[in-house]
Amino acid sequence: EPGVLVVSVVSGGPAAQAGLARGDIILTANDEEVNSADELIEALKSFQAAFQKDPTLFASYMNYAAINLGFRGYQEAKVAFEKAIAIDPKSYDAHMGLGVALRGLEDYTGAKAEYKKAMEIDKKRTDYIFNLGVLEMDYLNPGTVEGFDKAKGVFQKFVKNATADHKVDPDKKGPQRSWLQKAEDRIALCEKNKKQLIEAEKAMAEMEQLA
Repeated sequence: EPGVLVVSVVSGGPAAQAGLARGDIILTANDEEVNSADELIEALKSFQAAFQKDPTLFASYMNYAAINLGFRGYQEAKVAFEKAIAIDPKSYDAHMGLGVALRGLEDYTGAKAEYKKAMEIDKKRTDYIFNLGVLEMDYLNPGTVEGFDKAKGVFQKFVKNATADHKVDPDKKGPQRSWLQKAEDRIALCEKNKKQLIEAEKAMAEMEQLA
């Protein structure tokens, strides 16, 4: 069959927002048919050549960055998103993408700052809230009562402000849950993990008293 299998896509990132999902087949890139990994690499090279020829081509930087994110090429994506932001500092998608790339590079403070910049650009597009919740829960304060409380609050804010787009499958296919359902799942998980953590800490304290 024609195309290239997508083996991983960063949740909430521009590649996912563009419709790429794990298991998808990339058929075209830059309006050219793609039938192998080599051809996808050539497509990446074409985006790269385009912005090298004309450094003002915002779309080429964004396309190049989004494909790299899909394959966890975080450093390449970071550089491309930064170039895109230099051209259009008010691009919500570029700041969100840079945040995802920085998260992949374990620069969590930088990622949070980019999500907040996206928020300042367009408060109506609330997917930045979901990404902040993931950041709090999985990266900034993982496995702590503080982390679960902060993440729960962020996800509750996302649920409160969710739009119609968040109530359907973001990839328009497959059994994947909607962003709203995913946020509700995260809230329930925060509550469950916090309860288990408190119970474990209490049990350990009681054991220490008996020792």
